[in-house]
Amino acid sequence: EDKILLYKLYLMRKPDFFIVGQTRSGTTSLQYQLQQHPDVFLIPKMYSGIPTFFGFDPILKTKEEYLALYAEAKNEKILGESQVDNLLCPTSASEIKQFFPNAKIIISLRNPIDVMYSVYSSNVFRGDFKEYDDFERALEAEEKRKQDNNSFPGKFPPHYFYRNIAKYTEQVKRYLDLFDPQKIHIIIFEDYINNTEQGFRKLCEFLEIDPNFKPSFEHMNQIRSLRSESVQKIVNKMAGSKLKTKLGKIPKIQQAYWFLNSPKYSRPKIDPDLRKKLCIELEPEINELSKLLNMDLTYWYKN
Repeated sequence: EDKILLYKLYLMRKPDFFIVGQTRSGTTSLQYQLQQHPDVFLIPKMYSGIPTFFGFDPILKTKEEYLALYAEAKNEKILGESQVDNLLCPTSASEIKQFFPNAKIIISLRNPIDVMYSVYSSNVFRGDFKEYDDFERALEAEEKRKQDNNSFPGKFPPHYFYRNIAKYTEQVKRYLDLFDPQKIHIIIFEDYINNTEQGFRKLCEFLEIDPNFKPSFEHMNQIRSLRSESVQKIVNKMAGSKLKTKLGKIPKIQQAYWFLNSPKYSRPKIDPDLRKKLCIELEPEINELSKLLNMDLTYWYKN
């Protein structure tokens, strides 16, 4: 039976690349753009944002189950997955290396202050926990949350520790330590937004697919508000379930839900004084990342 399983695994197509994060840094837009490319197959949208085989609490337990997600691939040149938790999760880099040592890694990085605030806004939207209505109070609550998580492991999910999310250097270094630098493509979110067409072309060249293809560059995964928190909590609990999978196959059901319960929302800007404090706090981290990547990212705290 073991030989049969190994033979099946050998025959199954395997992922060629992983978009591993950072969260709230344009990865959903990258996924949307790549999905349009005829040379690319990404695992079904119903698994978007859900840890499948890597990351925090993945829903699949065996390599065979995971590779089955790619069974619908046809003549596409490359296969891949987008899962932003794989940058933050401390075990993902080594696990991806273990199972798919030749895979290419895509990392999108955005000003960590903007990411922290965007993740906070997303937490408020999801309503998983009763989040503070003020970002500064949410930051102040982190130490108490750490104490609670020490006493009751898993009480708060990783995305409720904003300062941990901002520790880009250690997250990126995990991949740089394991993968050939030529296999890693770093995207700076702000640069990509300013020249998306050129950025997408470079991404295609990295993936060795047709760089002349031009997708729709519509901005995806924008922050939204809630009309009913109760309805959203029901949707949250359905994540990874068979019912959610079936519903996900209904055409435009996501757009219908957004229209009915989750319209787009323009969040207020972060308090200027708080932003200054965070710039000072994160300056050493950003300097260290700049040195690691040989990029000048100091404008993240200077501007």
